Amino acid sequence: MTRYIVFLIAFLITNFIDAKNEVPAIVYTLDGDTVSGTLTIKSNPCKLSDKDLLHLNHSIQFTDSKGEIHNYTPSDIKGFAILCKGKVANSFTSLHLSEEIIDDKSWIGTSDTLKAVFGHVIIGNGFLKQYTFTGFRFVPTGTGGGRFTLVLLKKDSEPNPIIVKDNGKALRKQLLDYLGDCPKVKTILEIPAFSAKKGFKFIVSDYNTWHNSNN
Repeated sequence: MTRYIVFLIAFLITNFIDAKNEVPAIVYTLDGDTVSGTLTIKSNPCKLSDKDLLHLNHSIQFTDSKGEIHNYTPSDIKGFAILCKGKVANSFTSLHLSEEIIDDKSWIGTSDTLKAVFGHVIIGNGFLKQYTFTGFRFVPTGTGGGRFTLVLLKKDSEPNPIIVKDNGKALRKQLLDYLGDCPKVKTILEIPAFSAKKGFKFIVSDYNTWHNSNN
């Protein structure tokens, strides 16, 4: 009896861990069409887990309204959105990476070549947009690894996004080179105590406000 209870508990835990949710989703095709269907995720569509983001940033399996299954990479579609309670809760945009980023494998920690990713939209309105990308970095010895999240910024006038560097002088120099044409943003970035974790939202907002008033 005890053995049966242990087996039942293990079975329930395994199925709980592997539980998947079919959630409403929209795919935006390269032709400009909008296709409704479903995506399979493991977490709540209103608040995606890091594990889901790890997969959704690379590829998706989409089932359309006819029941046909499609496997899409960022090169196949413009993007997609996941719905929660009938509204868009999470949006992803196909971002094609520059040759410089593709050649720099240090940011993904593997030998894989990623030419495009699905960027998770953080700020999607305005000339300057902010995305995140979740990846998995392997330890060189092969003993383990861990997930990491990168911030990407992209201007509408640029074909490719930039991957924002870690905190420090390199970060401030990079952002000054990319966004320093906005006087207010330049002033913020020149403050030695600038923190990327707290400052990105304000930088993107201030830059877009400045750009809109000058165009």
